[in-house]
Amino acid sequence: MTAAVALARGGSRALVGVGFAAIALVAVVYTASQPEELRAAVTIALVLLATAVGLVWPEQLLYGVVVWLVALGFVRRVLTLVVPPHGPDPLLLVEPAAVALLLVLTAGRARPPRTALSLSVGAMSLLIAASAINPQQGSLKVGAAGLLFLLVPTAGFWLGRTLCTDAVFARVLKLVAAVSVPVAVYGLAQTFAGFPRWDRVWIVDVDRVYQALNVGAAVRPFGSLPSSAEYAHLVAIGLAVWLAFGLRGLRLPLTAAMVTLLGAALVLASSRLVVFLTAAAAIAMLVARLRIPAPAAAGVALVAILATSAAVGRLAPDYYAPGAAGDLLGHQTSGLANPLNPSSSTFLIHVSLVTDGLDSARAHPAGVGAGAVSLAASKFGGTGLQTEADPSNLAVAAGLPGLVAYLVLAVIAFMRTYGLARARRDALSLGALAVVTIVFLQWFNGGQYGIALLLWLTLGWVDRASTVEGRK
Repeated sequence: MTAAVALARGGSRALVGVGFAAIALVAVVYTASQPEELRAAVTIALVLLATAVGLVWPEQLLYGVVVWLVALGFVRRVLTLVVPPHGPDPLLLVEPAAVALLLVLTAGRARPPRTALSLSVGAMSLLIAASAINPQQGSLKVGAAGLLFLLVPTAGFWLGRTLCTDAVFARVLKLVAAVSVPVAVYGLAQTFAGFPRWDRVWIVDVDRVYQALNVGAAVRPFGSLPSSAEYAHLVAIGLAVWLAFGLRGLRLPLTAAMVTLLGAALVLASSRLVVFLTAAAAIAMLVARLRIPAPAAAGVALVAILATSAAVGRLAPDYYAPGAAGDLLGHQTSGLANPLNPSSSTFLIHVSLVTDGLDSARAHPAGVGAGAVSLAASKFGGTGLQTEADPSNLAVAAGLPGLVAYLVLAVIAFMRTYGLARARRDALSLGALAVVTIVFLQWFNGGQYGIALLLWLTLGWVDRASTVEGRK
C-alpha cells in the first residue's frame, strides 16, 4: 500500500485510477455473466474504485462515501429488478471497506489530543464491540452483523478528527445540502406522481416487516434512502444547512427556494419527531448565534417544540383532499398538534418501547448484544429488540454500562457542539449543531445506516475544531 501511495504521489495518479477502473470493469463483466452474482460484482467494482480514489485522494473518497450512502437505497432497489436479493446484501460492505481504508490512510496524520468527547466515544465503541459476542442475541453472526450498523458509523468520529479540516467539513455539509434537493424532488414525485416500478417492488417486499412505511392508504416517501425515516432526516439536515450557509446577500433568493422545497418535502415525509427536532435545530442555531448560555438555550429549544405543536393546532385545516398527499398531511398535522393523543399520534407507543428497553437493563445488566437492536437480528434469525431510540437501544445492547456511557457521551457531545457554535457563530459550526440536533436519539439506530456516518463525522469535526478553538 505504501508503494502504491508513493507511486501516486510520484505522478502516476491517473494511471492508478485507470488501472483500478479496468480491474473493476473486468470484475463486473466476469461476475455479471452469472446474474445471481450481479450484486457481488457491483460491490467488487465499487470497493476497487474506492481503493483507487482513496489511495490518491482520501478526501474525495470521503465525499464519495457520503453520496453513496444517500444513493444506497436507490441502487439496491434498482438492482432488485434485475436480480432479486438472496441472503445478505454485499452492497452493505462498501461503506465499511471504504471507512477501513480511510482509517488506514489517515493513521499517520496528526490528530488532536485526547478529550472528554473522544474518550467517551472510545468507551462507547468498546462496549458495543464487546456486546457482539453476547450469546443472548443469537449467533456470533448476528453480533458481527450488528457491528456493521452500530460500530462502523462511529468510526466516522475518528475520520472527522483527522480528515475533516474546516475546508473538508464545509464541503461535506454543502454536498449534503446539494444532494438533499434532488432527493427531496424524488420524494415529492413519489407522493404526487407515484412510485416507479423498482420502488413498488421494494414496498411489496417489505410490507410485512416495515409497517411504519404506510400511513392509511398512502405510503411515506423515501427518496433514494434505505428508509422513510432516513429520508426525512436527510431532507431536514439539508434544509438546516441551507439556512446556515445561505442567509446572506445574493444567496437569499436561492436559499428561499431551496428551503421552501425542502420544507414541503419534510412536511410530506410525515415524520413528526423530525419536524420537532428541525424546529429545535433552527432555534438552537439562532440562540447560539446570540451566544445565549446552554441551559437557557435548551429551554428556548423546548419552547420552540411546544410552539410548533401549538401553531400547527391552530393553523392546520380540518379536512384534506383525498389522495396520498392529503393522507400524509393529515397524519403529520394531527400528530404535531396532538402528540399525546393516542388516536392521532404514536408518541406514547414510542415512549413505551423506550421504557421497555430501559427496563431490559435491569433484567440483563450486561445487555443482549449489538445485533439485537439492528437489522442483523431479522436477517440472521437473532433476538430483535429494537426500541427506536438511543438510550434504550444502548440499554438493550450493552446493559447498564451502555446506558450510562451513552448518557455521558450525549451530554458531552451536545455541550461541546453548542459551545463551539456559540464561540464561532459561523455557518460551519451552526450547521454542525443542526446535524447533531436533528439526528438526536438516532445516533445508534441500527436501522438508519444511511445518515449515521454524517453524524459521527460531524462530532469528529466538532472535537477537532473545539480543540483548536480552545488553544486560541
